[in-house]
Amino acid sequence: MSEIVVNLPFSREEYASRIARVRQAMAARGIELLIVSDPSNMAWLTGYDGWSFYVHQCVLLALDGDPVWFGRGQDANGARRTVFMGDETSSATRTTTCSPACATRWTTCRSK
Repeated sequence: MSEIVVNLPFSREEYASRIARVRQAMAARGIELLIVSDPSNMAWLTGYDGWSFYVHQCVLLALDGDPVWFGRGQDANGARRTVFMGDETSSATRTTTCSPACATRWTTCRSK
């Protein structure tokens, strides 16, 4: 299988800076997990350019680690091509697909 090429609109450093600012605001407000479902905000945090914004999908941002893209399996290729996080076959990844049943157990999804 060929490697997927991701052309991000901003540098990884820019995304890291954005995430750091959001995490700082989260910590100040006592928020441990932020669920981002607005398409423009998902793009701002991760580069995700979803073509299926009319279905359930989000980016989960905890106080540490990479964000987690959450969405339908059939939309995963779009995520793989637009986010800065690695694919689920990478040991450093947090990009994943989850079934609706695991939405309340997001840490389980993160580790798959």
